Amino acid sequence: SDESLFKFTELSDGTYSVGAKNVWSLSGHIVLPYKYNGKLVTEITKGGFASHVDNSPVTANTTTLRWWM
Repeated sequence: SDESLFKFTELSDGTYSVGAKNVWSLSGHIVLPYKYNGKLVTEITKGGFASHVDNSPVTANTTTLRWWM
């Protein structure tokens, strides 16, 4: 996936959360990155995709992702 579409926030455990930089620029099936800067992406930022308007699927490449809505 294109990392330029996402905003990453480093968490206290050294991993990252991910959200959309601009939800209006997202369309189609979105695949979230498994790693960022060599560290795991383990969380979706609260409200990170809340305004994703076309209801396309969002797929995470990890089994340990925390999703905050």
